[in-house]
Amino acid sequence: MKKIRFLSLILTVSILFSLCVSSAGAFDSEIVSSKTVQAKAAILVDMDTDYVMYDLNAHEKMYPASITKVMTAALTLDAVSEGKLSLDEIITAGPTAWQGLDTSSSNQNIQVGEQMSVKDLLYCLMVASANEAANAVAILVSGSIPDFVDLMNQEAAALGCTNTHFSNANGLQEENHYTCARDLAIITRAAMAYDDFLTICGTAQAEIPATNLSDARTLDTTNYFLAGSTHPEYAYEGAYGVKTGFTKAT
Repeated sequence: MKKIRFLSLILTVSILFSLCVSSAGAFDSEIVSSKTVQAKAAILVDMDTDYVMYDLNAHEKMYPASITKVMTAALTLDAVSEGKLSLDEIITAGPTAWQGLDTSSSNQNIQVGEQMSVKDLLYCLMVASANEAANAVAILVSGSIPDFVDLMNQEAAALGCTNTHFSNANGLQEENHYTCARDLAIITRAAMAYDDFLTICGTAQAEIPATNLSDARTLDTTNYFLAGSTHPEYAYEGAYGVKTGFTKAT
């Protein structure tokens, strides 16, 4: 069952969204409708026209889990584009980076006092799905996690999301932390406007240099549709992202 849940979430935001590069006219809807989609909700959108080719409960409320980090990364890169911070900027992880977390959740053991560039934090966030990296960039962008969450909800509303509310920056499950497949497609499309986002989320393996408190890290993507992942049996030609996620309740 875990495999089915995992693949279902990937279908929502990874392979289905990556297929949107093809034109609507070239797509045969029977290819999808004739298959059994194991996801509770899914959407397939043409990126050029915004035409919805396939819709399965796309407006139904779902817990996004770590797919939340798409918004977290997008807002961080937005701050970079506005000149508020730099990808090469070195930051020091504070104690609030582990707020609400423990070592059983997805992490890269970024320690309090550890110094790392914004770019490397984003790789930890999107490739290895590190929750403490999400908190660290949230604090960097907005000064506090609650203020960053407010920014996430403001951005979701500005993008036209109608069934989304964020309660944290990492995706750990909370009752009031939800979205839907359609809104995730909108958020992901906005994030894909940043070249750095496409590069990072399309990376199967990344090398993070040694820091003041850690040896070098090798990050392996959680998205097995990417060529070069640790599970090549799932590789899908043409996939270039975006994010996976699951919680026990999904």
